[in-house]
Amino acid sequence: QGRIIALSWVVLVLSGMTALGLAGRVLFTDLGNPETVLFETAATLLPPVLSGLVIAAVLSAIMSTADSQLLAGAAAASRDWRLERVRERKGLRSTYVVVTLITVGATMIALFAPEAIFTRVLFAWHALGASFAPLVVMTVLRRPVRPAYALAVLCCGFVFTVLLNWQENTPGDWAERLLPLILTMAIAYFGSRR
Repeated sequence: QGRIIALSWVVLVLSGMTALGLAGRVLFTDLGNPETVLFETAATLLPPVLSGLVIAAVLSAIMSTADSQLLAGAAAASRDWRLERVRERKGLRSTYVVVTLITVGATMIALFAPEAIFTRVLFAWHALGASFAPLVVMTVLRRPVRPAYALAVLCCGFVFTVLLNWQENTPGDWAERLLPLILTMAIAYFGSRR
């Protein structure tokens, strides 16, 4: 039953946002930033109190997602780096350091990454794809990658995507999308074992 409720909610929200985006293109032809269509629609069509509630709901959802991602990152780092085995006080301090580093990294990305949210999402998918896709493909092919090569794939995929993102765009942005993936697939292939 939970699956049906969740799927129904996702279909309702995504179809509503799609309808709002399409209607926003017609209603607000001179909108400077298309990512503000929800706020502009709320301010135009709703009374001020309801408009404020819509904006507060969106911002609270954004903040809730951000802090849960911080906590998930800190928990994953403390588990992966075995920080929970360290004395409790020292392990807690290490977790604080991880949360701070993730926060600083996210802030730097927010300040220096391209401004459009859709562009940031595409960049994130490029980095994730270049980092994790080769490992997933090798796992599906039953060719496990040795740990040192797996770490190299993760690091090279992310770093190479970031470096190419900072370069001037090529037509279709093929370099940023393909070159990191080709490099990491080669590393994963040579680091795999039958």
